[in-house]
Amino acid sequence: MDKAVLKNTRIFFIDNLRVFLTLLVVAHHWAIANGAPGDWYYTENHLHEIGSLLMSLFVATNQAFFMGFFFLIAGYFVPASYEKKGQVSFLKDRIKRLGVPLLLYVFTISPILVFVARAMKGEMKQTFIDFYFSGNGFMVGPLWFVVVLLLFSVGYWWFRQMFCPHILKFKYLKSNWSKAVGLVLLIVAIFFVRIKYPVGTWIPVLGLQPAHFLQYVVGFAIGVQLKKSNVLNSLSRKVAIKWMLLSQFLVWCMFPAIFILSGDINVDLFLGGFSWHSLVYVAWEQLVALSTIIGLLGVFKYYFNYQTSILKELAQNSYAIYVLHGIVLVAMSLLFQFYLGDSLMKFALLLIPLLLFCFLLAKFVRSYSFFNRIL
Repeated sequence: MDKAVLKNTRIFFIDNLRVFLTLLVVAHHWAIANGAPGDWYYTENHLHEIGSLLMSLFVATNQAFFMGFFFLIAGYFVPASYEKKGQVSFLKDRIKRLGVPLLLYVFTISPILVFVARAMKGEMKQTFIDFYFSGNGFMVGPLWFVVVLLLFSVGYWWFRQMFCPHILKFKYLKSNWSKAVGLVLLIVAIFFVRIKYPVGTWIPVLGLQPAHFLQYVVGFAIGVQLKKSNVLNSLSRKVAIKWMLLSQFLVWCMFPAIFILSGDINVDLFLGGFSWHSLVYVAWEQLVALSTIIGLLGVFKYYFNYQTSILKELAQNSYAIYVLHGIVLVAMSLLFQFYLGDSLMKFALLLIPLLLFCFLLAKFVRSYSFFNRIL
């Protein structure tokens, strides 16, 4: 079985992981739209105490690992793409696949979503034409990921020009002690970044949070090296399950324990600043990221290393789902804006239809050849 698993490593389980993470992004933003902590175009909050705790745990866990994991997977495919296409074609392809959708989103989708969301709140006093040309709707939104990935890709391209073949000689730190030191240094570095830029602080043009940026850099760098290393092949089922169990312990036991034992009800203390609360929360996030990523790599490697017709369709449309999902979420919020029941129930009941509509919209848009080439 292991030989069969390793034979199809890239095509199947990594593609399935990318699908899983994309759907998790949609669910994450749908949770925020229904009252979970975070920023989104339009939000409502009719959460009871238990619902608020569960939704907060959900988005906090996602934020701890899923975008870093996205950058790791993106980095995994970069070296092969560079080698296959060459210097010029690689850069052109990155600009086409990342830059063009970004521009279309900023200048078409974003103004519509911002206008509709503000109109739903009763805050819009302008016509759409006046609002559009004011420029206030030109935002990157969730496509901050595309902005950063484009920057990372250009950075990789530049590194290959300047330092090749030296970059190819870089090796992982092999000892467990060196890896542990690396993790501690990452935790300390993120802690100091959050003294000035707490969680929730955004860089205006790029639309990203400095509080999480270092994890993304490390994730992308590890992904670049992962293809050349033997880490995926040597990851055993037993080790992966242990890491996954650790991940669940950190989420379900340590997360509430941190807040209960601290005796503080001020959540802002954990989001940044020079305090032990922030340091502990940073450590929790990075440990969750490490254990969840290793655990999911193993789980998908051994249990989801296959591709059905549905999974193939989802894999082909995952990028389009990511780019377009905001349209479906805002539309769904518009349709159910007069629902005053529990938001947790609304989140749960509409999540599957929401994911289905995102897929159908992505598939419809990609049926046009122009969008099929860039999405």
